Amino acid sequence: MYLSTPYEQVNDGPFKISSAQYLKMFNRLSPEECCVAKSLGISEIVLIKLNSGLKPKVNHFTLKRFYLALMLHALWQGESIWDVADAFDSDRGHVQSAWSISAK
Repeated sequence: MYLSTPYEQVNDGPFKISSAQYLKMFNRLSPEECCVAKSLGISEIVLIKLNSGLKPKVNHFTLKRFYLALMLHALWQGESIWDVADAFDSDRGHVQSAWSISAK
């Protein structure tokens, strides 16, 4: 899912990372999904630093792209756009737009 996450949504998208939600969603990942995150340099420690207001050593673009990938993954798993927008503290329009662009 990370590879299909649209670059333009990460660079130009109006969404902001909710660090508390990011950590919550990260903790729900399967072991295989955690391996993908760790290969990108994203770990629970990185997200705790982000949640504490500290600057993690991971590139911000990578953090935003993986956050968006988690949104798309939730949609792929069958969650509604409304539930995903609420879970990720994001606008429904942004979630819908990211879903539409990634499906192309």
